[in-house]
This record gives sequence, structure tokens and C-alpha cells, in this order.
Amino acid sequence: MGSCCDKFQWKQSDDIVGAYRYKRQRCGGQCCCCTQTTGFYPFRKIEHRKFTDGAKGCLEDAFEEALNLIQETEPRNCCCCGPCVCRCPNWDAYVKHLNEKWAPEVNKRLRPFGIKVDAFHFWIWVQNGLYQYGMHREDFLLIRVKVLSDDDEPDVMKKGHIVLNQPSQTSIDAKIGDD
Repeated sequence: MGSCCDKFQWKQSDDIVGAYRYKRQRCGGQCCCCTQTTGFYPFRKIEHRKFTDGAKGCLEDAFEEALNLIQETEPRNCCCCGPCVCRCPNWDAYVKHLNEKWAPEVNKRLRPFGIKVDAFHFWIWVQNGLYQYGMHREDFLLIRVKVLSDDDEPDVMKKGHIVLNQPSQTSIDAKIGDD
């Protein structure tokens, strides 16, 4: 799930058309567990014909459920803050719970739009500043937006493949027997 150094690891295939990033805003203290606000924000602009205003609204309405699930997920102990007993994000558990509990339900709602989502985590090394030495790890928890393939799309979404009022086998048999 996690990765180092590859800034484009999140876009592993052509069906991924964009993403939203989970961000935690620090309260100003040095402790990594102290946050004031959280949310999902656009990570890469999604410019695809299937990602309509309706699909965007449907997905963004579901972010509150995802945030609640993240808050319910047990953080892990870490020692990044010195002597204090700190609780740090458990990125792998967040991804697991989002993909098992949240994404399947959201994907049912997004299916008519021809898109689906999944959670993904990766990390990169970032320089500590323009004139500072050293680097720090920056984690990314993304909700990736994917376009459904033709095999995944419901029949009503496929071009030229709409089945209207097809007679059942019993009615066909009845017509043949009447002749």
C-alpha cells in the first residue's frame, strides 16, 4: 500500500482520472496527532466527460461518511513527538477500512455515472525547506476516481446496447404453439 519516492504512484493505470486527498490541518503544535480540521480536497483536477456535476456531488456528499470511518479507525502509537505518548495516523488501516466498508457502498451510487472510487496511500520524501538540510516523509491518502471499463458499466451506459421490452421465453413459446 505505502510507497516511497514515486510521486506518480497513485496513477497506476489509465482508468484513474483524478483524485481527492485527505488532509489533516495541524493545530500549530509540534505533535503530529493534534489536528483541528480534516477533509478531502481535490488532489488532481478531474476532467472527464463521465465525472459530471451529479457524479461529483454524489461523491462529495459521501466524504462525511469516509471522515467518520477514519476517525473511528484506531490510530497507531508512534514516537515522532519525543517523550510524549502520541497517536499517529494508521494509513494502512484507513485504506483497508475505506476500501472494505465505504467504497463498495459509494461505488453502487456512482455506478450509474460510469465511475468508481478506491482509497490509496503512498508517501514521498520532501525537502525540509529551501535552505534547510534534511528531508521528511509526507503521506498521501487519496480517494482515486476511476472510469468504469465497458465490461464494468451497466447495460444502459453502453453505447448501442439497450434492451427494451424483450419478451420472455414463455411468451415466445406460446406464440409458436398458437400457429
